[in-house]
Amino acid sequence: MPTSLASIPSNKSPEVSQVHSARVRPKLKLQPLVRDIGLTIATELFVLVSILLVTSLMGRLLGASPLGEYLLVRRVVAWLYSGAQLGLGVALPRYVAYAVNSSDGKRESYFIAAFSLLLGTALCLGVVLFIGRPHVSQWLFGSAQLTRLMLPLWFLILGLLTHAAVYGYYRGCLLIARANAMQLSNSLLALITVLVLYRLHSLPLIVTTMGCCTVVNAGVFAVPIFSTIKAHTWPAGFINHAFELLRYGIGRVPGESADGRSGPPGAVTHCSGGHIRIYLLSAARICRYCDSCVGRSRVFRSNFGGAPSSTRYSALSTLCGPKKQHRRGQC
Repeated sequence: MPTSLASIPSNKSPEVSQVHSARVRPKLKLQPLVRDIGLTIATELFVLVSILLVTSLMGRLLGASPLGEYLLVRRVVAWLYSGAQLGLGVALPRYVAYAVNSSDGKRESYFIAAFSLLLGTALCLGVVLFIGRPHVSQWLFGSAQLTRLMLPLWFLILGLLTHAAVYGYYRGCLLIARANAMQLSNSLLALITVLVLYRLHSLPLIVTTMGCCTVVNAGVFAVPIFSTIKAHTWPAGFINHAFELLRYGIGRVPGESADGRSGPPGAVTHCSGGHIRIYLLSAARICRYCDSCVGRSRVFRSNFGGAPSSTRYSALSTLCGPKKQHRRGQC
């Protein structure tokens, strides 16, 4: 009498079947470091596209003259921001990474110190901009008739400085997804601002609104940070942490102020057209390579820029291979 196939016993052991199923259905597990790098690069590409869209919309919806003023404001903002941040855009993630395993509120204390320093810098810069508006406008924009751009200029710098504090804290804590969400939301808010306010044909209003949106966005993302700040965090250790951040960051200010971002304002306002073309062509070649490394450098700096904890070393060892023996700080 024929027997059914279901009644025939299988000769495979459970261990062999499990190994066979594991080979058939491999699980793809993405390393956190690789994931963070990919997310950051994708975010930077989106930010680049949004900047191009905002510039294009400015020219199409407002005209050539407002577009020129907007580009001039952005160049001056990039130059002033490189010095106004006091190097804390790099120092804050580094020192937050130092204190990543501390439970005494040390990370939040570094954040408060950096936030206070950046806010104080923004206020001092605002006083200078408004007291000497004609002279500052002549020096920055090449014309004393552009004093109406002083307020938008200051709001943009204020927004970028508050963004740098919150963004740097999240990078130091390896909350890369939340930091990238800040970047995406800022880009989207800039696009929405142009699309909503272009009918008013007021460039100062549009740029000022962009700066206010950046400040509000940074405040929203800073709510989780302030909610975790303990009572003894302020002012305990604030002065020491502020000096630590400044001691590391101030030394970076000359280099950041003298890079490609500081040249365009002076070139546009004080140089001839031929020199401007030569300068921008040379700077573009350098920045093209540097921008391709932005995503990787930010994530690597956040992961291993400070004194990495044992968690970071284990993550690096896992990425390089579990069967190899690694020395401290080597792959």
